[in-house]
Amino acid sequence: MPMKESKSESEKNASEETEQSENGTGWLPKRKRLPDERNASTHKFVIHADQRYKGYITIGTYDDGTLGEMFIRIDKIGSLINGLLDAVAITVSIGLQYGIPLEVFVRKFAHMRFYPDGPTDNPDIPFTKSLPDYIFRWLAIKFLDKDTVALWANPQEGDKDGDDTD
Repeated sequence: MPMKESKSESEKNASEETEQSENGTGWLPKRKRLPDERNASTHKFVIHADQRYKGYITIGTYDDGTLGEMFIRIDKIGSLINGLLDAVAITVSIGLQYGIPLEVFVRKFAHMRFYPDGPTDNPDIPFTKSLPDYIFRWLAIKFLDKDTVALWANPQEGDKDGDDTD
């Protein structure tokens, strides 16, 4: 019986070229997963709206200290909102692992306005406009340099996210 032949180098290269050309750029993104053992920390926050909303942001970092994942949990807010926050955290975590800069997420999520909003116990963020506003402003303060934070901290009037691009 003839042995099944393995793919030749040219066939393997042709297969890789097909995969690369399918997305039209000739480039395939690479995911940089976090190590199995990683540094992590949890930040507790409180938003004082009509009631007190207590939340936790847990972050995981690469060995160089850059953000690689996050988890969000809010007490007494219900499974729907916590489920949506899980979806946001997973999306952002995967985006970060594929190389999307944190600044992109901060510019899109900071300064969103919706309930719950109100004063916080954090002196760096004395008032928040929404849960995503607090979460992404806190991430910016923790992980971005002060010059970058200053660029998005006060978007121009009428410019929702301080960014000219979509």
